[in-house]
Amino acid sequence: MDQYIFLQAKPSKFTDLHFCYCGYEKCVKLHSWGPAVRPNYLLHYIVSGKGSYQVGERSYELTGGDGFLIEPGRQCFYQADAADPWTYLWMGFDGRLAAECVEHMGLGGDKLTFKCAHGRELRDIIFEILRNNHSTEANDLLIQGLMYQFLSIMLRDSEIITHETSKDNSYVRKAIEYIQNNYSSPIHVTDIAEYVNLNRGYLYTLFKSEVNMSPQQYLM
Repeated sequence: MDQYIFLQAKPSKFTDLHFCYCGYEKCVKLHSWGPAVRPNYLLHYIVSGKGSYQVGERSYELTGGDGFLIEPGRQCFYQADAADPWTYLWMGFDGRLAAECVEHMGLGGDKLTFKCAHGRELRDIIFEILRNNHSTEANDLLIQGLMYQFLSIMLRDSEIITHETSKDNSYVRKAIEYIQNNYSSPIHVTDIAEYVNLNRGYLYTLFKSEVNMSPQQYLM
């Protein structure tokens, strides 16, 4: 069973840089989000386990100690591993100086993944925010300060990594191979999605991009 805790802020009075939401989640196998877009900057840090992160044609295989950035308005997809699903935490933020802050981290554009050796500190900050989840003037200031502390660790101690792989085409090739090997049997799109360890929505997106038809159309 998927386990998560989450806090979302009310509209903020802070304009330069402000807290949007945060959370902590122990994902079940193949738990996924997207393809979709976020309205703000969002940092994920992987506490344990493995998973994949896709942005456009780029794909990254990530594990405990790694993290990834989601940029506002940029379509992405991420999914927990089938055998060792990840547990991760996240911090969402925005504001007039958010893009500049991300740039100072060395992230953005084609640099979307990182390593950080201070996962325990990041986790402690997230749980401290979650413990102070009642919206009061004091808590709003506390949470704002904790967000700055989180970003300070990222600025000081994160290391940019490139885990990029070219998996998109291989997913489609593997799916087509499965269809060809089982063509005489009654197979469904859900069977193909399970075989390649993707959800149906993302499998559809890859098929449309690579062969200009849906998996269902290919089966016909």
